[in-house]
Formats: sequence, structure tokens, C-alpha cells
Amino acid sequence: MDNIIQETKEFFEGICNFLLINANKDPIIDDKLVDKMTFWDCTYSETKITFIDLIKGIISCELSAYTFLIFENQNLQEKFLVLLRNFIFEKSWNFWINRLQSTLFIVTHLGQSIFGDYKEM
Repeated sequence: MDNIIQETKEFFEGICNFLLINANKDPIIDDKLVDKMTFWDCTYSETKITFIDLIKGIISCELSAYTFLIFENQNLQEKFLVLLRNFIFEKSWNFWINRLQSTLFIVTHLGQSIFGDYKEM
């Protein structure tokens, strides 16, 4: 999961600067600014938005405010947020699929399935 977060931080910086340059603006995003954002934690929290919430597709007020300040343009902001959400989905997809397959493998090899007793014919 830490690798996915690091890749997402790099994507965040790169795509922000790319969109800014294409909009004839200065590329102002660096890794220090990205690290200041508080939603990079991969643990679950009931009191703050974390990376797990980003995987779920939840866009925090903090992220929305940051991107509005960065782009100063709603269309660019929305484009960035869609690209970010898609990137996070693609990167996390394999992580979650592998976990599900491992769990299913363990469950079926114990003779049970999620639907009750498992009996091969």
C-alpha cells in the first residue's frame, strides 16, 4: 500500500504540473507541497480523510480546496480530480484483487465458501 501511495504522490505532482503548463501557468507543485497534504495516511480513521477514503472515491474538502487554489479553474480542477481518481483506482485494483483472491483461496481450501459449506462434485 505504501508503494501505491508513493506512486500516487508522484502522479499528483506530475499531472498537476502538466495541466498547469498546458494552461500556460507556472508548474508550482513540488514534493514538499504534496507531502503537506494530510490524506496520505493508509490507516482507517473515523475523524479524518485518509488514503483509504481516496480509494473509495471520496474527495475531501481539503483536496478540493488545494486543487481549487492550484488551478484557479473549475474545469482544470475537475479534470485533475477525475484523473487522480482513475489513477488511484488502477493502482489499487491489483492490491485489492490479490487480497480477495488470497482470502477466497484460504476459505475454499478450508472446505467453506462464503455461501456455506463447500463440496466439490
